Amino acid sequence: MSPAETVQKQGMDGAYLVKRWLESTTWVELPFDVYNNAPVCTLTRLDGKRKRYDLFGSIHRESPTPLYVEVKDYNSAGGKQGTEYWEFLANAYTITAQDRRNGEDARREFAWITSHPFSSTDWAKLTSAKRIKTALEEHHPEALDGQQVDADLLGLVAKGCSVTGRVVGG
Repeated sequence: MSPAETVQKQGMDGAYLVKRWLESTTWVELPFDVYNNAPVCTLTRLDGKRKRYDLFGSIHRESPTPLYVEVKDYNSAGGKQGTEYWEFLANAYTITAQDRRNGEDARREFAWITSHPFSSTDWAKLTSAKRIKTALEEHHPEALDGQQVDADLLGLVAKGCSVTGRVVGG
């Protein structure tokens, strides 16, 4: 198996494990994955860049809430989680801003689920409005497509983002 195929297989296995874990322990249903249903797992940012999420489904509430899940299945501290997380935050904000630009409010929520901790000293602040603003202004300003950061939208996105570490026994 080539290195690319190995990474792809690990990604598929990780997404499947997260799907099973969330569906069996929470009020979440994730019937779509990027490997079999790429169009419904793909969203567009303000700058027109398309982002694919590993899983898509809904949180069962009084009014079901769309949920897009990014899965990071690492075996060790290696990888680029810290860097990739900044993009995750920028994507969540600009996808929500794009919805608003189109006159929609899809009420989307975004989850980052990892099998290995990262940024542990900042864990409690990873989904804060301040952190999202930093992601946009310092790490991915291109995602704004020239738009100003909206403080109210930052708060909304911060409420709709989550970071979860999972521990799964063998």
